[in-house]
Amino acid sequence: MSSDQGLLEAVHQFAIELEDLFSAVFGERGPSFDVERAPAPGSDGTTRFVIRPPSVEVQRGAPSSSIPLFIDGERALAMDVAYRCRWDHAQRYLAVDSATWSVRSVDVAEPLFRYEFVSRQGDLLPAAHLHVHAHRDELVYTLFRGGVGRPRSRGQAILTRKGLPRLSNIHFPLGGDRLRPCLEDVLQMLIEEFSIEHEAGALQRIESGRAKWRRHQIGAAVRDAPETAARVLRELGYNVGPPRTGPRADRDDRLTKF
Repeated sequence: MSSDQGLLEAVHQFAIELEDLFSAVFGERGPSFDVERAPAPGSDGTTRFVIRPPSVEVQRGAPSSSIPLFIDGERALAMDVAYRCRWDHAQRYLAVDSATWSVRSVDVAEPLFRYEFVSRQGDLLPAAHLHVHAHRDELVYTLFRGGVGRPRSRGQAILTRKGLPRLSNIHFPLGGDRLRPCLEDVLQMLIEEFSIEHEAGALQRIESGRAKWRRHQIGAAVRDAPETAARVLRELGYNVGPPRTGPRADRDDRLTKF
C-alpha cells in the first residue's frame, strides 16, 4: 500500500468518525463529510487531504457547506467544520495540519466565534486559538496601548488606512497542539449555552468521544515527553526503563510551542 493510499484510508476513517459523532448529536440533521485531496502539497511536499461537509444549495441558491443548528424548531445558527490532514513526521499516525470550527447566526456571514488550529502557525501566534467576533470600545483601545510588536503594527495599519483592528483579530491561545479543545467540547457548549436541539443520547456520545480524544492526546504528549512520562509511571509503581537504543529526550520544540 502506498503512503498516500494509507493516508487516504486513515482520513476516510476520520471522516466516518465525524459523521458518527454528528449523527449521534443531531440525528438525521447530522451532515456527511467529504474527503478531497488538497489542491497542492505543502512546502514540505507532503500530501494533504481536506475533510468538510459537502456544499449544498441553500436559500437564494448560494452553495454552502454549513451545518444548520436548530433552536425551538427553527434554524437559528450555522456551524462550519473543516480539517486538513497529513501523516505525522514518522509517517505512522494521522495528524491534523489545521482545523476550523466556527458558529454564526443564520444568514449572517461573520461568525459569532471560531476555534482554529494551525499546526505550523509560527512562533508569534498560538497554534490553537479562539477568535471572538464581538466589538467593545475598551478592548479596541487596549489593542493600541502597546508601543511594540502587534500593537505597534495595528497603529501603523490605522495610519496607512489599512483598517481598524477588531476583537476578532485576537488569537486567544487554547493549549497548543496537545492540550487544545476537542470538537466534542464545542458541541456540548452549543447544547448547554445555546440550547441547540440534539438527540437524547447526545451527551453520552460527546463524553465518550471526549475521552477517546484525550487518550489520543495523552499518547501524543507521551511521544513528545517520553522521559517525563516514564518518570511519572515509575512514581505510580510501573516498571519502566529506557529502550534498547537509549533514552529519548523530550521534544522541547513541541513542549514550548505557543
